[in-house]
Amino acid sequence: MSLRKLSNPIRKLNVSVSDSESFAVRGLTPADVVGIYYRHAGQASDLFESIVNKHQFEGGIDTDFVMPMMADLLHEAPEIMVEIITAAMGIDARDQTLVPLFDGSDLTATVWAIETELVSQLSFAVQIDALMKIGELTFTSEMPPKKFGALIIGALSKMANKTPLG
Repeated sequence: MSLRKLSNPIRKLNVSVSDSESFAVRGLTPADVVGIYYRHAGQASDLFESIVNKHQFEGGIDTDFVMPMMADLLHEAPEIMVEIITAAMGIDARDQTLVPLFDGSDLTATVWAIETELVSQLSFAVQIDALMKIGELTFTSEMPPKKFGALIIGALSKMANKTPLG
């Protein structure tokens, strides 16, 4: 069956900002992970490897597993945490279309720039809730965190060891 025939091919979860407002997140895609890696090359690979080596990736996602990782991410690279949430909202960093900063404004910025700024201003509790939901949607029983971590570290080290042709 084709994905376009599915009623809901991309599973999303809502993150509440207030009693009446929320935004949806999805799991991370390979393009999301690679994009974040390239935008934060050294920092992202060092941080990811540190987290994978420091935290035991056994079993599924739970608070005991995620909270120490989130603390490391917040401490070491809050801008990466913001980009993870923005990417999981479906905002594409490669889209360079300029939009008004607010209705009627002559000032413009990319949607990515505007959304990452807004995400960075969300409360800590909302950001952690978003990251927990992104983790739930990214990791599965077939792709648990340990396997995901091993694949990402392997791919990142292969990318880092590639030399340009010529």
